[in-house]
Amino acid sequence: MDADCAVLATAFPSFFTGSIGQGCCVSRQGISATCSGGRVTGLSCSSYAINGAIPASISGLSALQTINFLSCGVTGSIPDSIGQLTALTSLSISGNALSGYIPSSISSLTSLRDLNLSQNSLIGEIPDGIGNLKTLSNLGLDGNQLSGSIPSSLGSITGLANLNLKNNQLSGSIPESFVGFTRINIDLSSNQLSGPLPTSLSQWKLSGLSFNGNCLTGSLPSNIAAIYPYA
Repeated sequence: MDADCAVLATAFPSFFTGSIGQGCCVSRQGISATCSGGRVTGLSCSSYAINGAIPASISGLSALQTINFLSCGVTGSIPDSIGQLTALTSLSISGNALSGYIPSSISSLTSLRDLNLSQNSLIGEIPDGIGNLKTLSNLGLDGNQLSGSIPSSLGSITGLANLNLKNNQLSGSIPESFVGFTRINIDLSSNQLSGPLPTSLSQWKLSGLSFNGNCLTGSLPSNIAAIYPYA
């Protein structure tokens, strides 16, 4: 516990003193920590509390399972060291002012179930290694400035339930690999996708699909109702 509280005091000196009280690290109003088994397992914040970047030293919290920084005024880029937090199951930094690229190290977070980086100013391509996150259930990257093609490796995350990539600058075609999804809601609207619809579309099993606001060609399958058995 002492070591984790010391990490927090270094990473967020405006909010943590390094002292311990009531079984967890003492914090000032703005960011709070959750502890279990003598370790810090969760971090959350109130609106616009941080107003700064996530420090690389956060990687010292090796037992961290959840980060919930929703609309906390987070700026700067996502540190590469985030990939060292391999116990993370939920990473939500939506509604902030993140910039730069999604680090490739994020592919090391193989315990993630929820990844939400929506409504920021992230640029560049979606790392192909994101397909390594086999336990992922919800992926939200909407409302950024991401470009390049949609990684076909996403199709290997067969348990994915929600995939939201809308309102970016993604180009290329919709991956044929998405045929492996079941019970998934996919939103690819308002991008720069082009080319024909996937030939395998008639075999997809979805709860929802939106791809308006692109430059896709081709016809919807005649069995359109059959691809929405879970709608």
